[in-house]
Amino acid sequence: MQTQLTFSILFWIKKNRIKNGKAPINARVTVNGNRIELSTHREASVLDWDARSQTVRGKSNESKMINFDLAFIKTKILSCRSRLEARNEIVTIESIKRSTLELLKGRGC
Repeated sequence: MQTQLTFSILFWIKKNRIKNGKAPINARVTVNGNRIELSTHREASVLDWDARSQTVRGKSNESKMINFDLAFIKTKILSCRSRLEARNEIVTIESIKRSTLELLKGRGC
């Protein structure tokens, strides 16, 4: 019997950490109702953040780079999930966290 896997990735800004009009961007990964929050080490202007699209509005180089970085992080998280599934490992929040943190530190998935 195969179990249903629910999986989502959400980017959001921590409004309680606003400094000079900017707030840090975090990623929230949810697997079967369990979640972890990861820092992206990026900041965005609170006024430019689009919560619906989870991107920074604007055409400045800074906005483009932040959006590129967020897309890259999302791709890496999804890659970790795919690799775990390909190895027939159970995808849990702990395995995603371990794999993602290793990947973001440059040690692979």
